[in-house]
Amino acid sequence: MSSSLKPEGRKAVALGVVESAVGVSKRMRLPRSFFQIAGVAVAWGLLFIIFALKVEHFADSPEAFSDTIWSIILQCSVTTLLAVGMTYVIITAGIDLSVGTVMALASVLMGKVLVRGDGALWVIAGIGTALLVGTTVGLLNGVLIAFGRVPPFICTLAMYIAASGLALIVTRSQTLAGLPDSFTWLGGTFLKGIPIPAAFALLAVFGGQIVLSFTRFGRYLFAVGGNPEAAYLSGVPVRRCLVLTYGFCGFMVGVAAVVSTARMQAASPIFGQGQELNAIAAAILGGTSLMGGEGTVVGTLFGALVIQTLRAGLTRMQVDANWQQVLIGGILVAMVLLDQFRLRRLQKS
Repeated sequence: MSSSLKPEGRKAVALGVVESAVGVSKRMRLPRSFFQIAGVAVAWGLLFIIFALKVEHFADSPEAFSDTIWSIILQCSVTTLLAVGMTYVIITAGIDLSVGTVMALASVLMGKVLVRGDGALWVIAGIGTALLVGTTVGLLNGVLIAFGRVPPFICTLAMYIAASGLALIVTRSQTLAGLPDSFTWLGGTFLKGIPIPAAFALLAVFGGQIVLSFTRFGRYLFAVGGNPEAAYLSGVPVRRCLVLTYGFCGFMVGVAAVVSTARMQAASPIFGQGQELNAIAAAILGGTSLMGGEGTVVGTLFGALVIQTLRAGLTRMQVDANWQQVLIGGILVAMVLLDQFRLRRLQKS
Protein backbone atom coordinates (compact mmCIF):
# COMPACT_ATOMS: atom_id res chain seq x y z
CA MET A 1 0.00 0.00 0.00
CA SER A 2 2.83 2.37 0.82
CA SER A 3 4.30 1.86 -2.63
CA SER A 4 1.23 3.54 -4.18
CA LEU A 5 1.71 6.70 -2.15
CA LYS A 6 3.19 9.81 -3.71
CA PRO A 7 6.49 11.18 -2.26
CA GLU A 8 4.47 13.71 -0.25
CA GLY A 9 2.37 10.91 1.17
CA ARG A 10 5.41 8.82 2.10
CA LYS A 11 6.92 11.86 3.80
CA ALA A 12 3.70 12.44 5.73
CA VAL A 13 3.58 8.81 6.83
CA ALA A 14 7.23 8.94 7.87
CA LEU A 15 6.59 12.18 9.73
CA GLY A 16 3.71 10.59 11.63
CA VAL A 17 5.75 7.53 12.52
CA VAL A 18 8.72 9.57 13.70
CA GLU A 19 6.50 11.96 15.69
CA SER A 20 4.93 8.97 17.39
CA ALA A 21 8.36 7.54 18.11
CA VAL A 22 9.55 10.89 19.46
CA GLY A 23 6.49 11.02 21.70
CA VAL A 24 7.28 7.59 23.07
CA SER A 25 10.97 8.43 23.44
CA LYS A 26 10.09 11.57 25.40
CA ARG A 27 8.09 9.49 27.85
CA MET A 28 10.86 6.90 28.10
CA ARG A 29 13.99 9.04 27.79
CA LEU A 30 13.43 11.10 30.93
CA PRO A 31 13.35 8.19 33.43
CA ARG A 32 16.07 6.30 31.57
CA SER A 33 18.30 9.37 31.48
CA PHE A 34 17.53 10.04 35.11
CA PHE A 35 18.56 6.55 36.12
CA GLN A 36 21.72 6.76 34.00
CA ILE A 37 22.74 10.03 35.64
CA ALA A 38 21.79 8.73 39.07
CA GLY A 39 23.79 5.56 38.48
CA VAL A 40 27.03 7.28 37.52
CA ALA A 41 26.52 9.89 40.27
CA VAL A 42 26.16 7.13 42.86
CA ALA A 43 29.24 5.40 41.44
CA TRP A 44 31.21 8.64 41.83
CA GLY A 45 29.94 9.09 45.38
CA LEU A 46 30.88 5.53 46.36
CA LEU A 47 34.31 5.93 44.79
CA PHE A 48 34.85 9.18 46.68
CA ILE A 49 33.80 7.54 49.97
CA ILE A 50 36.17 4.62 49.41
CA PHE A 51 39.13 6.94 48.87
CA ALA A 52 38.04 9.10 51.81
CA LEU A 53 38.25 6.03 54.04
CA LYS A 54 41.46 4.64 52.55
CA VAL A 55 43.54 7.75 51.77
CA GLU A 56 44.80 10.09 54.45
CA HIS A 57 43.79 13.76 54.15
CA PHE A 58 41.52 12.95 51.20
CA ALA A 59 38.33 14.11 52.93
CA ASP A 60 38.91 13.68 56.65
CA SER A 61 37.93 17.27 57.48
CA PRO A 62 35.61 19.91 55.99
CA GLU A 63 38.62 21.83 54.65
CA ALA A 64 40.17 18.71 53.11
CA PHE A 65 36.81 17.70 51.62
CA SER A 66 36.32 21.13 50.01
CA ASP A 67 39.89 21.27 48.72
CA THR A 68 39.67 17.77 47.25
CA ILE A 69 36.33 18.39 45.55
CA TRP A 70 37.43 21.64 43.93
CA SER A 71 40.79 20.14 42.98
CA ILE A 72 39.07 17.24 41.21
CA ILE A 73 36.67 19.58 39.39
CA LEU A 74 39.58 21.83 38.40
CA GLN A 75 41.69 18.95 37.14
CA CYS A 76 38.87 17.62 34.96
CA SER A 77 37.67 21.03 33.72
CA VAL A 78 39.41 20.77 30.33
CA THR A 79 38.23 17.19 29.87
CA THR A 80 34.68 18.26 30.75
CA LEU A 81 34.71 21.10 28.21
CA LEU A 82 35.89 18.75 25.47
CA ALA A 83 33.47 16.04 26.59
CA VAL A 84 30.46 18.37 26.33
CA GLY A 85 31.11 18.81 22.61
CA MET A 86 31.99 15.13 22.26
CA THR A 87 28.67 14.14 23.83
CA TYR A 88 26.78 16.06 21.14
CA VAL A 89 28.82 14.36 18.42
CA ILE A 90 28.37 10.85 19.84
CA ILE A 91 24.62 11.39 20.22
CA THR A 92 24.53 11.80 16.42
CA ALA A 93 26.34 8.42 16.15
CA GLY A 94 29.60 10.16 15.22
CA ILE A 95 33.03 10.57 16.77
CA ASP A 96 35.68 13.30 16.82
CA LEU A 97 39.25 12.09 17.27
CA SER A 98 40.76 15.48 16.43
CA VAL A 99 39.78 17.46 19.54
CA GLY A 100 43.12 16.99 21.33
CA THR A 101 45.43 18.18 18.56
CA VAL A 102 43.00 20.89 17.42
CA MET A 103 43.07 22.18 21.00
CA ALA A 104 46.87 22.31 20.79
CA LEU A 105 46.71 24.13 17.43
CA ALA A 106 44.21 26.67 18.79
CA SER A 107 46.40 27.13 21.87
CA VAL A 108 49.63 27.85 19.98
CA LEU A 109 47.96 30.19 17.48
CA MET A 110 46.39 32.04 20.39
CA GLY A 111 49.82 32.12 22.07
CA LYS A 112 51.33 33.66 18.93
CA VAL A 113 48.87 36.53 19.27
CA LEU A 114 49.20 36.95 23.03
CA VAL A 115 53.00 37.21 23.06
CA ARG A 116 52.82 40.24 20.78
CA GLY A 117 51.49 42.54 23.49
CA ASP A 118 49.64 43.03 26.76
CA GLY A 119 46.24 44.58 27.35
CA ALA A 120 42.56 43.86 26.82
CA LEU A 121 42.62 44.12 23.03
CA TRP A 122 45.41 41.57 22.68
CA VAL A 123 43.66 39.21 25.09
CA ILE A 124 40.38 39.52 23.18
CA ALA A 125 42.20 38.93 19.90
CA GLY A 126 43.98 35.88 21.31
CA ILE A 127 40.83 34.32 22.74
CA GLY A 128 38.97 35.08 19.52
CA THR A 129 41.73 33.31 17.58
CA ALA A 130 41.38 30.15 19.68
CA LEU A 131 37.61 30.11 19.34
CA LEU A 132 37.79 30.81 15.60
CA VAL A 133 40.34 28.05 14.96
CA GLY A 134 38.39 25.47 16.95
CA THR A 135 35.03 26.37 15.41
CA THR A 136 36.41 26.51 11.87
CA VAL A 137 38.01 23.07 12.11
CA GLY A 138 34.83 21.68 13.64
CA LEU A 139 32.69 23.11 10.84
CA LEU A 140 35.12 21.71 8.28
CA ASN A 141 34.78 18.27 9.87
CA GLY A 142 31.01 18.63 9.75
CA VAL A 143 30.95 19.65 6.09
CA LEU A 144 33.21 16.75 5.06
CA ILE A 145 31.10 14.27 7.03
CA ALA A 146 27.65 15.60 6.10
CA PHE A 147 28.20 16.60 2.47
CA GLY A 148 31.36 14.68 1.53
CA ARG A 149 30.05 11.47 3.10
CA VAL A 150 33.45 10.88 4.72
CA PRO A 151 33.11 8.52 7.72
CA PRO A 152 33.57 10.47 10.99
CA PHE A 153 36.38 8.19 12.16
CA ILE A 154 38.44 8.70 9.00
CA CYS A 155 37.70 12.42 8.68
CA THR A 156 38.58 13.32 12.25
CA LEU A 157 41.59 11.01 12.30
CA ALA A 158 42.97 12.85 9.27
CA MET A 159 42.26 16.17 11.00
CA TYR A 160 44.02 14.86 14.12
CA ILE A 161 47.18 14.22 12.10
CA ALA A 162 46.99 17.51 10.17
CA ALA A 163 46.38 19.66 13.28
CA SER A 164 49.24 17.98 15.13
CA GLY A 165 51.63 18.72 12.29
CA LEU A 166 50.47 22.33 11.95
CA ALA A 167 50.88 22.95 15.69
CA LEU A 168 54.47 21.71 15.54
CA ILE A 169 55.21 23.74 12.41
CA VAL A 170 53.82 26.98 13.87
CA THR A 171 55.92 26.69 17.03
CA ARG A 172 58.90 24.84 15.54
CA SER A 173 58.23 22.25 18.25
CA GLN A 174 58.79 24.83 20.99
CA THR A 175 56.62 25.90 23.92
CA LEU A 176 55.42 29.51 23.88
CA ALA A 177 55.97 31.08 27.31
CA GLY A 178 55.74 34.62 28.64
CA LEU A 179 51.99 35.05 28.18
CA PRO A 180 50.61 38.30 29.66
CA ASP A 181 49.12 38.40 33.15
CA SER A 182 45.98 39.98 31.71
CA PHE A 183 45.29 36.56 30.16
CA THR A 184 46.72 34.03 32.61
CA TRP A 185 44.41 35.22 35.40
CA LEU A 186 41.73 33.12 33.68
CA GLY A 187 43.52 30.09 35.10
CA GLY A 188 43.18 31.42 38.65
CA THR A 189 40.25 31.56 41.05
CA PHE A 190 37.06 33.48 41.67
CA LEU A 191 36.05 34.78 45.05
CA LYS A 192 35.69 32.15 47.79
CA GLY A 193 38.28 29.95 46.09
CA ILE A 194 36.17 28.76 43.13
CA PRO A 195 38.50 28.01 40.18
CA ILE A 196 37.64 29.93 37.02
CA PRO A 197 38.25 26.87 34.76
CA ALA A 198 35.81 24.88 36.90
CA ALA A 199 33.24 27.66 36.54
CA PHE A 200 33.64 27.54 32.75
CA ALA A 201 33.16 23.77 32.77
CA LEU A 202 30.06 23.86 34.98
CA LEU A 203 28.54 26.64 32.87
CA ALA A 204 29.14 24.58 29.70
CA VAL A 205 27.46 21.55 31.28
CA PHE A 206 24.47 23.61 32.39
CA GLY A 207 24.02 25.26 28.98
CA GLY A 208 24.70 22.07 27.06
CA GLN A 209 22.06 20.12 28.97
CA ILE A 210 19.45 22.85 28.51
CA VAL A 211 19.97 22.76 24.74
CA LEU A 212 19.64 18.96 24.65
CA SER A 213 16.55 18.86 26.85
CA PHE A 214 14.50 21.89 25.89
CA THR A 215 15.29 22.95 22.31
CA ARG A 216 14.33 21.75 18.85
CA PHE A 217 17.98 21.35 17.96
CA GLY A 218 18.42 18.97 20.89
CA ARG A 219 15.48 16.85 19.70
CA TYR A 220 16.96 16.85 16.21
CA LEU A 221 20.24 15.45 17.54
CA PHE A 222 18.51 12.48 19.14
CA ALA A 223 16.50 11.88 15.97
CA VAL A 224 19.60 11.98 13.76
CA GLY A 225 21.50 9.62 16.05
CA GLY A 226 18.56 7.24 16.43
CA ASN A 227 17.66 6.91 12.74
CA PRO A 228 19.05 9.46 10.25
CA GLU A 229 16.92 8.21 7.33
CA ALA A 230 13.66 8.49 9.26
CA ALA A 231 14.76 11.88 10.58
CA TYR A 232 15.44 13.08 7.03
CA LEU A 233 12.04 11.85 5.79
CA SER A 234 10.34 13.64 8.67
CA GLY A 235 11.87 16.96 7.64
CA VAL A 236 14.83 17.13 10.01
CA PRO A 237 17.75 19.00 8.36
CA VAL A 238 20.18 16.16 9.00
CA ARG A 239 23.18 17.61 7.18
CA ARG A 240 22.82 21.03 8.78
CA CYS A 241 22.49 19.40 12.20
CA LEU A 242 25.70 17.45 11.65
CA VAL A 243 27.62 20.54 10.53
CA LEU A 244 26.39 22.55 13.51
CA THR A 245 27.14 19.69 15.91
CA TYR A 246 30.75 19.36 14.81
CA GLY A 247 31.03 23.16 14.76
CA PHE A 248 29.82 23.29 18.35
CA CYS A 249 32.30 20.58 19.29
CA GLY A 250 35.04 22.69 17.70
CA PHE A 251 33.87 25.76 19.63
CA MET A 252 34.18 23.81 22.88
CA VAL A 253 37.69 22.81 21.80
CA GLY A 254 38.51 26.50 21.47
CA VAL A 255 37.15 27.19 24.97
CA ALA A 256 39.19 24.28 26.33
CA ALA A 257 42.29 25.71 24.62
CA VAL A 258 41.75 29.05 26.36
CA VAL A 259 41.28 27.41 29.76
CA SER A 260 44.21 24.99 29.47
CA THR A 261 46.59 27.68 28.17
CA ALA A 262 45.63 30.07 30.98
CA ARG A 263 46.13 27.33 33.57
CA MET A 264 49.53 26.30 32.24
CA GLN A 265 50.54 29.92 31.51
CA ALA A 266 52.10 28.66 28.29
CA ALA A 267 51.10 27.28 24.88
CA SER A 268 52.54 23.96 23.79
CA PRO A 269 51.95 21.94 20.59
CA ILE A 270 51.65 18.75 22.67
CA PHE A 271 49.28 19.95 25.42
CA GLY A 272 46.25 18.23 23.91
CA GLN A 273 47.69 14.78 23.23
CA GLY A 274 45.39 12.09 24.60
CA GLN A 275 42.61 14.50 25.55
CA GLU A 276 40.31 13.08 22.89
CA LEU A 277 40.40 9.71 24.65
CA ASN A 278 39.57 11.32 28.00
CA ALA A 279 36.62 13.14 26.45
CA ILE A 280 35.27 9.99 24.81
CA ALA A 281 35.72 8.02 28.03
CA ALA A 282 33.88 10.66 30.07
CA ALA A 283 30.95 10.68 27.65
CA ILE A 284 30.66 6.87 27.58
CA LEU A 285 30.99 6.51 31.34
CA GLY A 286 28.28 9.16 31.65
CA GLY A 287 25.80 7.02 29.71
CA THR A 288 26.17 8.31 26.14
CA SER A 289 25.70 5.42 23.73
CA LEU A 290 28.29 4.90 21.00
CA MET A 291 25.41 3.76 18.78
CA GLY A 292 23.93 7.26 18.96
CA GLY A 293 20.54 8.62 19.93
CA GLU A 294 21.12 8.63 23.68
CA GLY A 295 23.13 10.67 26.17
CA THR A 296 23.17 13.55 28.63
CA VAL A 297 25.72 16.26 29.34
CA VAL A 298 25.15 16.00 33.09
CA GLY A 299 25.99 12.31 32.91
CA THR A 300 29.16 13.24 31.02
CA LEU A 301 30.17 15.57 33.86
CA PHE A 302 29.87 12.74 36.36
CA GLY A 303 31.79 10.48 33.98
CA ALA A 304 34.66 12.99 33.97
CA LEU A 305 34.47 13.23 37.77
CA VAL A 306 34.69 9.44 38.09
CA ILE A 307 37.83 9.34 35.94
CA GLN A 308 39.55 12.21 37.76
CA THR A 309 38.57 10.96 41.24
CA LEU A 310 39.94 7.55 40.37
CA ARG A 311 43.21 9.09 39.21
CA ALA A 312 43.46 11.39 42.22
CA GLY A 313 42.84 8.58 44.70
CA LEU A 314 45.16 6.09 43.03
CA THR A 315 47.90 8.72 42.74
CA ARG A 316 47.71 9.43 46.47
CA MET A 317 47.87 5.67 47.06
CA GLN A 318 51.06 5.72 44.96
CA VAL A 319 49.67 3.45 42.26
CA ASP A 320 51.74 3.57 39.08
CA ALA A 321 50.25 5.86 36.41
CA ASN A 322 50.49 3.12 33.79
CA TRP A 323 48.32 0.82 35.88
CA GLN A 324 45.85 3.65 36.30
CA GLN A 325 45.51 3.81 32.52
CA VAL A 326 44.98 0.05 32.39
CA LEU A 327 42.22 0.26 35.01
CA ILE A 328 40.44 3.16 33.31
CA GLY A 329 40.64 1.34 29.96
CA GLY A 330 39.16 -1.79 31.52
CA ILE A 331 36.28 0.21 33.01
CA LEU A 332 35.63 1.80 29.62
CA VAL A 333 35.50 -1.59 27.86
CA ALA A 334 33.11 -2.87 30.53
CA MET A 335 30.81 0.13 29.99
CA VAL A 336 30.76 -0.43 26.21
CA LEU A 337 29.95 -4.13 26.69
CA LEU A 338 27.17 -3.20 29.11
CA ASP A 339 25.75 -0.72 26.60
CA GLN A 340 25.81 -3.35 23.84
CA PHE A 341 24.08 -5.87 26.11
CA ARG A 342 21.40 -3.31 26.97
CA LEU A 343 20.81 -2.45 23.29
CA ARG A 344 20.45 -6.11 22.35
CA ARG A 345 17.85 -6.57 25.07
CA LEU A 346 15.94 -3.52 23.82
CA GLN A 347 15.99 -4.86 20.25
CA LYS A 348 14.66 -8.24 21.37
CA SER A 349 11.89 -6.63 23.39
